[in-house]
Amino acid sequence: MNNQIVIPVKIDQLVEALKILGHAVLWIRKTKDQDYQPLYVVLSEDDRELAWFDADTEGWVLKPAAGVVYATPPHQPPSEATELTEAWVFQLTTTSM
Repeated sequence: MNNQIVIPVKIDQLVEALKILGHAVLWIRKTKDQDYQPLYVVLSEDDRELAWFDADTEGWVLKPAAGVVYATPPHQPPSEATELTEAWVFQLTTTSM
């Protein structure tokens, strides 16, 4: 984690904070970390990683990119990602990752 302070939040809190910052549409991607464990990341419309799920704390961690919002994001969704809708947020709050 490169000496950063990790303050995990729940997915609904994360989405609310990112929307307040100005991120209109969010995406979620499931990938693998260096140990081939599932890794979930929340993406901006321009495919920047805004947050990641920390399995150790069972919370989401904001990345510095979360504070940057571009006025004209690209019209193409991030690859291999699903739009993070209210239904997805509800599902993620009721299931374990």
